[in-house]
Amino acid sequence: LSDLHCENGELVMYANADMDENGVELSTSGTFNQAYGSFSARIKMPKSGLSNVAFWLCTEAGVTYLKNIQRPSESGGEIDVVEYFPTWGPNKTSCSVHWNGWSTYHSQATEEPEVEQTLSGEWHIYSCVWTSSAVYFYLDDQHISTYTGDGVGPNAGPMQILIQHSNPKKDDEWGGKYNPDELPNESRWDYVKAYGLVSE
Repeated sequence: LSDLHCENGELVMYANADMDENGVELSTSGTFNQAYGSFSARIKMPKSGLSNVAFWLCTEAGVTYLKNIQRPSESGGEIDVVEYFPTWGPNKTSCSVHWNGWSTYHSQATEEPEVEQTLSGEWHIYSCVWTSSAVYFYLDDQHISTYTGDGVGPNAGPMQILIQHSNPKKDDEWGGKYNPDELPNESRWDYVKAYGLVSE
């Protein structure tokens, strides 16, 4: 494809000022879904530009993550292992849990840890361990955040795995200022791994 390729065993995703703002996304939709477990990816984040690079999990259409009692049809969920904008600077990352679908009853919990490691332009391993009572987030096997609220529980439906490199074409309230001169940029992906939990 024109906006991603393999090079030296690495997947390269990139954005430039002429590309569609949605960028590129790959998923395991229809091929792999799993509830609970350990999920990790080794990623080299871009150095500049208003691009959202993300490694995340999400229910497919019609799959219940945790049942929304008020409106069962809005029961989808999402776990964002990492989201990163180079415009944040080299040391800020984000991890989130979403539940109750993505409309009226949508709920989310987001943490934006400041880390010692330089994220832009360097290889790091981004991971989460998802259990029936918590989601634990890690950077290079170092624990950086834990979520234990309403958006996690037993009997959760399975999720697909997604990786993306988006390309916003205007200022973003969350990401920051758009500057076409900061493009092109690229993210590199060494691997994505998923393991089940013996006890779940």
